[in-house]
Amino acid sequence: PIYGHALKAPDMILIDREDKNGIVFLLKEAKRHLSNHRTIAIFPEGTRSKGEEEFLPFKPGAKILASKLKLRIQPAVLINTRKLYNSSPMETQTNKARVVLMDAFMPNFEDEQWYEKLRDSMHEVYIKHYNELNKEALREK
Repeated sequence: PIYGHALKAPDMILIDREDKNGIVFLLKEAKRHLSNHRTIAIFPEGTRSKGEEEFLPFKPGAKILASKLKLRIQPAVLINTRKLYNSSPMETQTNKARVVLMDAFMPNFEDEQWYEKLRDSMHEVYIKHYNELNKEALREK
């Protein structure tokens, strides 16, 4: 109930990925938010990854949303957030996390690989900063 209220109170767009009409709902709600001059933040992995060196596969919703609505994208890469606060199990492994804002851009929607290229460039940035923040732990491996 706490998470539900925390997500609904600021008018977050909650999506049931199992529902076939989920993308239609997402597009409708995104248009409503944009018409009210709201920013839309999407986590393309759909959930937090394990916080190690690999990303989870990017879900198609962010690509569809950006393509259909011709959205400008501001990529943000979060590093060590799971190590800073992990809810399962409840633990903290570090006191260092980082958010890297990459250059905002308007995708070339005619390039069918733009989303994959974005993922690759975000992963490069992630690995660079992940290695910087986790030097000691990586040496111990």
